[in-house]
Amino acid sequence: MYTYKYSVGRYKNYRPGYHIVDISEYSVADLEKLFDILYIVINDGFYKVDMSIALEDYRFSFATNPSMNIGEWLTSQNGNNLKSAGVFPGDTYQYVKLERIFTYGYFHYPADLNLANDRQADLLSDAAPDVRIEHYMYHNLDYGKMNDYALFTVNGIFMRSVARSDGIFLKGAGLDYIQHRNDLRIGALNFQKLGKVKTVPITDDLLTEEIFDGGKRWSCQLDDISGKTIYVVVNGQFMVDPGIVYRVAENRVVIDLTSFDVAHHYLNYKEYTRTPKLTVLSKFETYKRQALTAHNSFFVIVDNPSLGIDVTPLTTFHYPNALHTTDRFEHPVVLDNGMFPTPYIKSYGIKQRLLNHDLRVYKKYPFMTAGSLGSNVLLNEAVNQGNPGTLSKGWHFKIHGVTLKAS
Repeated sequence: MYTYKYSVGRYKNYRPGYHIVDISEYSVADLEKLFDILYIVINDGFYKVDMSIALEDYRFSFATNPSMNIGEWLTSQNGNNLKSAGVFPGDTYQYVKLERIFTYGYFHYPADLNLANDRQADLLSDAAPDVRIEHYMYHNLDYGKMNDYALFTVNGIFMRSVARSDGIFLKGAGLDYIQHRNDLRIGALNFQKLGKVKTVPITDDLLTEEIFDGGKRWSCQLDDISGKTIYVVVNGQFMVDPGIVYRVAENRVVIDLTSFDVAHHYLNYKEYTRTPKLTVLSKFETYKRQALTAHNSFFVIVDNPSLGIDVTPLTTFHYPNALHTTDRFEHPVVLDNGMFPTPYIKSYGIKQRLLNHDLRVYKKYPFMTAGSLGSNVLLNEAVNQGNPGTLSKGWHFKIHGVTLKAS
């Protein structure tokens, strides 16, 4: 006797990633309309074991039984040996965790990846192109393993990291400091429960430019991307939208920056990282290409095909850039300017938490607020054009996945 337990599937054209879904009330004939991949976990009462079956193995049987739900269909199969999917999904989500590295005793120092270990201490912050993260007390840590499961941010900007025996190096972060003189607040997105993270720098020789519908996109050949999730960081901005980065062949990925807001990126990100020059507003395509090959532009390849993202708004207080949540898990935080701050966390009351961050004002310039407001008003009157800024709103950026084990 077969009994339905739960299902994990990937929706068609909706909510990327794998999701834990309840299909108990659905007609089995409708499952193919909703999911392009679906694993159904059942209990085999005869052998007293759990197993999973795949939608792709039973499409025809499901389609020819439109009046049945999954429980009724399983009852009709009691005399048959069902085929195992070969994959057994977990029944709970695993999440990326935001790590505030200073709370674990990790300090940052001026660094140069091209220098040997014994010369790093001689560097001054005014002459160091990189930033090195090292524990202040323990000296035999496996920095390579840490780097394999993390993405690092500096003042909300994503940076590519390289591990050595003497620490983790954030490439180009030192030059950003030299130019902007902002205090450095470094965080890490911990993917340990989801899979290894590999970063691939985006260089000119990697990009093949393609013209389509009057616009441009770039294709890149990447090896070893089968069964993995691919994101992209463009000049420090983390992008996960499947319309921006997507696979078109077994080893080929396309970056489409049609929806990349050039003016928004330049006006906000130039305060924290080195950005291309933008002096002529008609040269957006040139800016996109330069941003795409910046020091902090790279592919993010996660060794897990099941990743999805949910975004939950946080209560925003007026001062001092405090966000409020009752969620105890430390999800990454994203602001409406696209940056990922590393907040200071203060707990109070029962399940109450304040998340204070340093990125402060979200700059909104007149041309970003243009449009008719139901009258002849050309500009949004809610923005002071002499001081075009507003306090940032925040969201929990929940990167999640499920475990997929061979069975």
